[in-house]
Amino acid sequence: MYNYEIMLIVKSNINKDELDNVKKFIKDNLDGDAKINDWGNRDLAYDINHTNQGHYLVVHVNTTPESIKNLSNRVNINKSFVRFMAINLDKETNYDAKFTVDSPAETKWIEREKKPFQKRYNDNRSNFRK
Repeated sequence: MYNYEIMLIVKSNINKDELDNVKKFIKDNLDGDAKINDWGNRDLAYDINHTNQGHYLVVHVNTTPESIKNLSNRVNINKSFVRFMAINLDKETNYDAKFTVDSPAETKWIEREKKPFQKRYNDNRSNFRK
């Protein structure tokens, strides 16, 4: 059994009853106790299937790889899902979660170290021809 973080993007025009069915679908297809965090509708970085918004769900679960593969196969068949991604938190060494996902209201981004602005070019323009 491994710890997994699963991010699912569902179509943005989903109503509350369909969303509850999707959450039940996820819990039924995973062996372990799944904690589902609903992030709501958000803009996508790029258009997927001619849509620019999606409803994000983040799932934390302790389960087997076979269960993840089974869920992945069923999600790929279901038309209400836009994207699916699962990360094995126990095996991923370079994964550094930049946020906590205890609840959508408590989602806090960890501030990255801000570096001062540095010029990357030489401001001496005497080399240009006039």
